[in-house]
Amino acid sequence: MLPHPLFRLHAYLRDMRKHVPNAGRLAGRYERIKSYDRMDTIALPRHSPHLHVTDSFTHRSSATLFGKEPIALPDLGGALDLALAVHNDHRPYPSGGSLYPVESYLILRTVTGLNGGVYHYRPDTHELDFLWTLPEVSISELVNDEIARHASALLIFTSVWARSSHKYGEFSLELALMEAGHAAQNVILAAHAHGISSRPFCSFKDDILSKMLDLEMGREQVLYSLALGSPVT
Repeated sequence: MLPHPLFRLHAYLRDMRKHVPNAGRLAGRYERIKSYDRMDTIALPRHSPHLHVTDSFTHRSSATLFGKEPIALPDLGGALDLALAVHNDHRPYPSGGSLYPVESYLILRTVTGLNGGVYHYRPDTHELDFLWTLPEVSISELVNDEIARHASALLIFTSVWARSSHKYGEFSLELALMEAGHAAQNVILAAHAHGISSRPFCSFKDDILSKMLDLEMGREQVLYSLALGSPVT
């Protein structure tokens, strides 16, 4: 019986680890976190130290519909703080070689206290870089699914390939996908703890999102999207 095509691809990518040099010493040449120094920044609220997250592990489920109410800025900020922010020089999820090629962006539609538009999340300072406004955007169109029609926000994970490819070569693809999955699961659990519903989408429109985020072709690429919104009551 012939092996499944995905078996061959996975075996090939893993084999690539044997043929790339140990170039960890070069990691400092690559920007660890993107910065938009000329853009306005918004400081986000932190999560409560008294927050209980046990319920997120036992009652989390992917939203089948989102409510029409906006999500609150303190809840969004608290979820991002718990899931993605740097605390004591430590991130709350692993990355191959601690290189962290994954970046986080938000397309906001209805969040109290914030204008709609495109934002970049800074895990080191727990701030949003306000990039630019957008015309009325339908998140359901961006992810090709009507389930997201009332979603308040779309969280997008990208990979800056140069941060990890200098060390891991083509195996960086698998490592970035795993990292995005780790980060997304953190957000899903933290969002539930803050009363925010979520649903992952892999049916997103790569070309449209890349243009919205003004990603440099060949350097940075969309990996994953996660819709966030209020629960249906």
